[in-house]
Amino acid sequence: MVIDLRYQIVTIVIIFLTLGIGILIGSSMVGQEGLINQQKELINRLEVEFTRLRQNNRQFQDKINNLQAKLERSNQFQKKVFPLVIKDRINGSKVLITYSKGEFKSQAEELSNILKVAGSQKVFIEPLELLKKEKGLTSYDYLIYLGTKEIFRKEKIKERFRSLFKKVTYLSNSIIGPKPKLMDYILKLSDDLKASGGVQFEE
Repeated sequence: MVIDLRYQIVTIVIIFLTLGIGILIGSSMVGQEGLINQQKELINRLEVEFTRLRQNNRQFQDKINNLQAKLERSNQFQKKVFPLVIKDRINGSKVLITYSKGEFKSQAEELSNILKVAGSQKVFIEPLELLKKEKGLTSYDYLIYLGTKEIFRKEKIKERFRSLFKKVTYLSNSIIGPKPKLMDYILKLSDDLKASGGVQFEE
């Protein structure tokens, strides 16, 4: 749960405006003693409202702290489990990673390291603009395009390279890292290669 600070600020401003308006109205309608009593009443209400807001803030902060602690524990667990789950899943495979030039280079390098943990015998990274239809490409099992689905379709990567690889696949750069989606992706790579070895399109 996220604390809406803007809401709290607006609430406090409204309270002060209410206090000011109340004092202004009171000064025009009642005598000095009545004005003082009205001020006290408004101040008491203001203090009660501040107390309520502080209590709500503490409750929200406690919930946020608990959620952050759970998230951190989950992230640490994933980091420990991730290498164990993917280890040797694509053992001995050869992978060519391609991406749009100038984009996703760091993610491609990170993916390369992950695939090596998964057992890939050879991982090579080449920008899409430099990727040619060469005989050497047939020595790879996978062609993984790292980037956006729009570019994957626009550049017709599947159609251009499907005859050169056992599997041509798209991988969104947004799931790089020790995450369940990437874990599932690598497991699916393993299953597909063991099965038909056909060309697949990954959502």
